[in-house]
Amino acid sequence: MPDDLPKSTAPRPVTLITGGSQGIGRAFADCFAERGDILYLVARNENLLRIAADELKNRWNCEVHIAAIDLMEHDATSRLMDHIERQGFYVDNLVNSAAIAFIGSFGNSDPKDIKALMQLNITTTTELTHRSLAGMLKRGRGGVLNIASLSGFIPMANLAIYSASKSYLISLTRALAEEVRETPIKISVVAPGPVDTSFVKHGGTAVQSFAPLLTPASVARMSYEGFLAGQTVITPGFLGAFSRLGIKIIPHAILLRLLKPLLNKIYIE
Repeated sequence: MPDDLPKSTAPRPVTLITGGSQGIGRAFADCFAERGDILYLVARNENLLRIAADELKNRWNCEVHIAAIDLMEHDATSRLMDHIERQGFYVDNLVNSAAIAFIGSFGNSDPKDIKALMQLNITTTTELTHRSLAGMLKRGRGGVLNIASLSGFIPMANLAIYSASKSYLISLTRALAEEVRETPIKISVVAPGPVDTSFVKHGGTAVQSFAPLLTPASVARMSYEGFLAGQTVITPGFLGAFSRLGIKIIPHAILLRLLKPLLNKIYIE
């Protein structure tokens, strides 16, 4: 990481992207780099971060900084944000893309897995949003883009903690968007269906027969445009909008029975 900048240097804005080395987070990095933002990518794997940074610099001739931090650690938020500030930056835009999931009965789940998921998907994401938003409100500019899932609109058996964490993120985003409605700050949440990343693996054609997989690039591009347009809840693509409508119309009890067999054929890293 770069050395801390002299205190006399005026802080510069960055777009902070968690989970920025791969998948949807990496695709969002292209969107923000294209318009000339300084990027700050965070993930656990330093090698993947360096590869992503080099690709972005070569393609967009942009400035990219990286931080290899495990955001599941309880003090990750303070360490990350303090380091960003010491380097002479402030978070102008925050993309909360990092998340984990596991499939299985809640009652038989490993307590360590539950704790790790809640720390990353809920606690760290909330802390990063709170600390970043405080500065945005003082400056009167900036934005937060949270990555949720269509599963956040419905309780899902065998995916209970993950879907609950995404439901929390959707609810939080909606509330915060209303709080800042009279300001220039943008707050959005993205709720895509199945996306073709290493996050989701599928057996045979089970997922594709239920819902064609979206690409990270298409999700990021549609979501980025919705974010700039001031949309609060973004469901990328026709399938996303159709599914969101169906979730409102079809009783949850029926949806749960329809989705449970599908989940048995999917595993998530």
